[in-house]
Amino acid sequence: MFDFADIQDPKGKRVVIDEGLQRWFASAFAERTSPRSGVKRVGGAESLYSVLSWLARYFSIQSPAVRGPGDVTEAHVRELWTHTEERNAASQCSHLHRLRQLWRDDDQLSKEVRDALYRERMPEVTKVSDVPAYDDKAMQRIMVALRHDIRVARDRIRAGQDLLARFRAGQIGSGHPDHKLGMLLDVFERTGDLPRTPGGAMVRVVWTLGGSQEITRQLCLTSRELTAFCLLLTALTAENFGTVASWPAAHHRPDGGVEGVPQLALIEASKPRRGPEREHMVTPEEDVPEGLAVLLVADDPEPRLFRSPLRVYQLLLELTQLARHHGDHGLAFAGFRTQTSGAKRWTRGADAKNIARWSVQHGFPTQEPTKDGVEPVEARRLRQTGIERKRRPVAHTRATMNDHYLARSEDVAIQSRVVVADALRSQVTAARKRRSIAVLPATLVARAASDLEGAARDADLDPAVLQRLVSGEQDTVLAGCTDHLNSPGAALGEPCAESFLACLGCENARALPHQLPLQIAALDQMSTLKVHTDSATWNARYAVHHERLEDLVGQYHQPEQDQARQKLTERQSEMINDLMAGRMDLR
Repeated sequence: MFDFADIQDPKGKRVVIDEGLQRWFASAFAERTSPRSGVKRVGGAESLYSVLSWLARYFSIQSPAVRGPGDVTEAHVRELWTHTEERNAASQCSHLHRLRQLWRDDDQLSKEVRDALYRERMPEVTKVSDVPAYDDKAMQRIMVALRHDIRVARDRIRAGQDLLARFRAGQIGSGHPDHKLGMLLDVFERTGDLPRTPGGAMVRVVWTLGGSQEITRQLCLTSRELTAFCLLLTALTAENFGTVASWPAAHHRPDGGVEGVPQLALIEASKPRRGPEREHMVTPEEDVPEGLAVLLVADDPEPRLFRSPLRVYQLLLELTQLARHHGDHGLAFAGFRTQTSGAKRWTRGADAKNIARWSVQHGFPTQEPTKDGVEPVEARRLRQTGIERKRRPVAHTRATMNDHYLARSEDVAIQSRVVVADALRSQVTAARKRRSIAVLPATLVARAASDLEGAARDADLDPAVLQRLVSGEQDTVLAGCTDHLNSPGAALGEPCAESFLACLGCENARALPHQLPLQIAALDQMSTLKVHTDSATWNARYAVHHERLEDLVGQYHQPEQDQARQKLTERQSEMINDLMAGRMDLR
């Protein structure tokens, strides 16, 4: 029961707040836990009540007193961000996150208060995640234990079903060692109970054959085995444990069950916290093709079974038919429990509380990893592992996957840094390729007059080529060409047929100081065209050349640029006009 008239602090002392606050908290709680909200379980309601209790403790010490939502101010919001009550950052962050959910749409609060909720930054949480994914070794250890339980259960129940079939066919006579067991299984399969005395106790033969638990498990799954099935399906599908545990036995097979086509089952699942509009969803369970299953694991005698959600689901339905029939329900997870009586013996679904017991029975810790590095088994970590490996949304949006599941993963953060670094490096490489051609500085050109060999060595050019570049013999309007018969866009030995504007990005081109007036004139014309040409056309024709020319011209000081503008001759201006008009291009 959630009593807002009797809120208590962690020490059990009653928190005194005004009746107006009590009514406000109660109405907010009722709205957030209504049938149309995303809070569907007791745990979610308890978390919400905890936040409201935290607020009650805060308001109880305020002066002047806060009597209702109208008394809440921006100052209160700012103080709540530091009202930690000795909580750690993760707990404080959780409370403040829920506070935002509670107050963001509350019309009883002023707009200033609601806006203040998002002006404050959430506390820094130093720990990346309290739900880390399992590494390959830990995952393999868990999967081996799960597969073992399921194999044992399958072989046991199939053997029990075979014994029962042979008993009913008369193949097991009264002198056969299995006759009594066959008789008891027959009674249990038909009635859902074992033979009893008039007083209600089990008949003697039940105890001589190992007791009711030993006999009934010949045809039904135990709670531990249901937990193993649910954990395995959680690992294979990356669905929530609770969602898988409530899967129905009824499903649709769009493949028609025909061999040779992709096998698929559609299951109508439910995830209440998604809200009433999105609570119900159809979950596809696929088979793993035989070839792919062999690649996934070559040494497993049944590679497809334990890597195929569909095959595990089909096996579960096969082994739970009897329990589902006598339990009178349609859930996929159904078993039998001897410790209880009546209808409660036929279990429905799988309980996450049994994970700890299953873990202990298989040598897994329940709290912290062991000294040998054995990790505890947690359903949410299995889901986290599945989502990190699949990298596709599972019963949530892509934004939720990216911002919640992947963002909290340390492994994904490391991988992301590598991906981002590689992307940045590729962009830098592309930018370097895109940048303008190399510029031969005036000092090197002047040195060529007296030390051609040394200047050519510094420029990484043949001395004869450098001589022709300096003299202007190999000018191509905006640059000089080191070898027009070795064009990147033509066969070796053929003359280059590219536009002279393409020289700005050619590996054979070099820019020299005497070409600066032409480069500035071309840059000015392109800038003018940008104003008078539609953006798509300008980007397609001139954007790259404009960027490269800006880079070229930018390597000269402003006085050098001003001097170059004054040196532009009428002949050079006409040449630039012809270049920009396309009259210099080959037709």
